[in-house]
Formats: sequence, structure tokens, C-alpha cells
Amino acid sequence: MRRPLRSAILHGYYGRKNAGDDAFLVVSAWAARKWLGCDRLWAHADSLPQTYGLPVRRMFLSWQMRGATRLNPLLEAWRTRSADSILFGGGSIFHSTELCESYGRAIDRAGKGPHVAAGVSIGPFRDAGAEAACGRVLERLAFVGVRDRRSLERGRKAAPNARVELTFDLAPLLFEATGARIESAERRGIGVALCGFARPEDRAGEPARIEAVARALGGADEVVLIDLNAERDTDARVHEALRAKLRVPVRHVRYAEDPLAVARAIASVRGLIAMRLHAAVFAFLSRTPTLLLGYHEKCAAWAEMIGLDRSMIFDASAIDAEALARAVGRLPESPAPSLDPAEAIARARGNFSWNGK
Repeated sequence: MRRPLRSAILHGYYGRKNAGDDAFLVVSAWAARKWLGCDRLWAHADSLPQTYGLPVRRMFLSWQMRGATRLNPLLEAWRTRSADSILFGGGSIFHSTELCESYGRAIDRAGKGPHVAAGVSIGPFRDAGAEAACGRVLERLAFVGVRDRRSLERGRKAAPNARVELTFDLAPLLFEATGARIESAERRGIGVALCGFARPEDRAGEPARIEAVARALGGADEVVLIDLNAERDTDARVHEALRAKLRVPVRHVRYAEDPLAVARAIASVRGLIAMRLHAAVFAFLSRTPTLLLGYHEKCAAWAEMIGLDRSMIFDASAIDAEALARAVGRLPESPAPSLDPAEAIARARGNFSWNGK
């Protein structure tokens, strides 16, 4: 007898024109089929990136209200009631009371599960009630896989009865999910993946950062600017500002709704200056030497997880241009992370393999 079709709602920062979150969506859709046995997949988004043939559909048709895009709450409630499982897939998505309470309402409406969080960060909590709200959600999940040790500590403190385990970021599973490979090719140029106004308080520091990076790249044979995010054109804007200060050949790779294209662009350079976290993740997977410009707790957490040498890490808010230039000059000979990419892939599978399928 044929088993009944099962459905899943995929929750994350999806449909926001960000290559890292695009990768999370693809991996979550693939994993919901492979490990949760779900055939009908709905992404909590009003637009989708390239999904490589995976049967995932957008949950919303967006509508305008007072000049801003809103998601239809009635459609959200209806779709969620038909879902057997909810998969919270990837990213820093457990941090505010409002978000966590919305997750609780979604679980209330959905079927019996299993409901899962995979490859997520927990915190830093943005408001006083967020830790308690987060804990209430985590206690209702069959499994919580977190991508860094600080999230593990927060998750176990907020939800002592939940199954919270240290796994890994989801992005290393992108190639298994799509059946794709990063083709080996001749590498040329130094890649740059900055993000504009990484945090609201960073507006004043951005011009100094652009100037420091431009000075550090003065001796490059070619610079490849790689946009990972196109929401409000933040990456394109900051990269154009950097380009105006460079006196070397420049290529600009624009964001496309295709995370594999971004990964391949990063694999084609000799080294990378990465402020966007998932530029650093894709670089790690293709063994591209990377200087990480940390602007958020998650950057330091990633560096710790892969064993990135401290000489490869810079504070994005106070870059020493001369030190960065020296680091760029020795990028091809820089120390590799202590973690092997194959081990990272195995750890990423741990977000789902607990289910035994």
C-alpha cells in the first residue's frame, strides 16, 4: 500500500537574495525529503532561488501594504495546518521574542512532526524575553542541531530538556544535495566579499574599511568582487565604492539566485577577503585561502569550528591596512584550517542522520 504523502514547511531567512540562505533552503529541501520523508515542501518565503529540481514551492504570494511587502498571515496559517513537519533550516534564526513566538504558533498549527532545527545559531538574544521564548520552542523539537559552541551553551541553558547537539553549518551539504561538483580550474585574482553596513552602528566605520581593503589590494594582479547579497543592493554598493579606489584590473560577479555559481566564483580565485560569512564557508569547502573580516559573533564561531589560524582573522571595525596587505601577499602560502572539508560534511549530516533514514 502506498504511504500517504507527507509535507514540510521550511523556515529560515529565505527569499531575501542572500547566497548563504539560498544554500540553506536547497539543503533543507533535500534533507526534508531524504531524512524526514516529506514529498510536499513549502518554503516560508515569497520568492525562491534556484532549487535544482527539488520540489519546493514558495509559501506566499507577497502583497503590498503601506508601501512595504507583507506576507499573508491567513495563507501562512492555512499552509502550516497542512504540514506534517517543520524544519528550521540554517542561519541565525533564534534570537528574538517575536520570531520565537511565531515559531511556537507554527508548531501549534502543524502536525505531530518530527519538527527539527538544523544547522542554526541561537542568540545573541535581542530582548529580555527572547531566551525564555526560544527555550519554549526548542523543548518542542525532536532535535536541535547548532553550528557553534556558543549556541550549544545557550540552547542547553534555555531548554535543558531538549535534545540540543553541536553539528555544523548546513552549507557543506549543498554539493551532495545538488549532485554538483566544484570543478578544478586555474585560479586567478584575489576575491573580495564585503557586506555593506553589516550592523546599523557600523555606518561610520564603512568608509575606513573600504579604504583599508583598497590599500591592501594595491599589489594584486586582479581583484574579483563577489556579491553574496542583493537585498537593497548592499553588496553591490560597497563593492562599487571599493572598485572606485582600486587601480588594478577588476571583475565584478553579481549576485545570482544560484548558490553554486557563487561557490564556483570563489573556487576560481587564488585567495579571498571575506566579510560575508558564507563567502568564507564556500571558500573553506573549495580550499581557497581566506582572510576573514569578522563583524559578528558568528564569524568568530565559524573560525573556531574550522580551526582557522588567528593570523587569518581581522576585526572588520578596525582593520590595520598594512597588516592586511601583508596577509594578502602571503595568502597562497597561508596555513590551512585544521578541519578537513570532508569532516565538515560528515558533521553537517549530523543535523539529520539522527533520524536513522
